[in-house]
Amino acid sequence: MDKNLTEEDRQIIRVANSKERYARQQDAKDYLKFSIYHQQERQNKNRLHSLFDGKVFRTDDPYIYAVYPPNCMGCNCVITTISERKFKNMNGVVLDVKEYLLSLLKSGDITIEEIKEMEKFDPRKY
Repeated sequence: MDKNLTEEDRQIIRVANSKERYARQQDAKDYLKFSIYHQQERQNKNRLHSLFDGKVFRTDDPYIYAVYPPNCMGCNCVITTISERKFKNMNGVVLDVKEYLLSLLKSGDITIEEIKEMEKFDPRKY
């Protein structure tokens, strides 16, 4: 991105890109059934986003929007989608978004305030 942009400008661009990516992924959810969260590699990783890094969710999960990046200012995380065949080759585990968030709440790894903050960046509403 342009080095002359403010962090707010960069966030606006990230949000716009995210909205477009989310819409494309939802359009393709019948054949790209699984979504993988990828945290941006950098020195000062976000603790919260580390909880989602590498996690697999169903693309059609009704709560996928709640964890869909960007989750906060400066977030460069992304979600990529893969086919069922590719997922089977990974021998991965699919998590239910709502159940995973509840388990993080119960364990104290995340707060309700953090979940609400993440939901502010709902890609369905931009």
